[in-house]
Amino acid sequence: MEYTTLKSFDNSIDAHLFRVELEANGFEVFVVDENIVTTVPFYSNAVGGIKIKVAQDQLEAAVNYLKATAETMKSSIVCPSCNSNDIHVDFKSIRSIKSLLLFIFSAIISNHGIGSEKVNRCNQCKKEF
Repeated sequence: MEYTTLKSFDNSIDAHLFRVELEANGFEVFVVDENIVTTVPFYSNAVGGIKIKVAQDQLEAAVNYLKATAETMKSSIVCPSCNSNDIHVDFKSIRSIKSLLLFIFSAIISNHGIGSEKVNRCNQCKKEF
């Protein structure tokens, strides 16, 4: 049976949560390149991240499931400031000199990938939450 990459991740926790959700909905999936990306995070871009592969004959159903799930999730998130649901996921802004210095220091001395915190950002009022 052939498998096709459905989605890729930069960390194993998100990949396995996604895998479990798909398996719970009847899809045949498995995880590829988890060990190399977890051991040496800088190789994530080189190997294409941790990949979730789905059986070729289930690919179209899995893509449709993802689209339906994404729409449901998007409509359920509401900005606490302006009550808009025009939200996107982004990386947290560096707002202080302390944050900037920590980012630079981590980039210089770390042998692991730099963990950036993901946040929801409202497209209307630009609030991060």
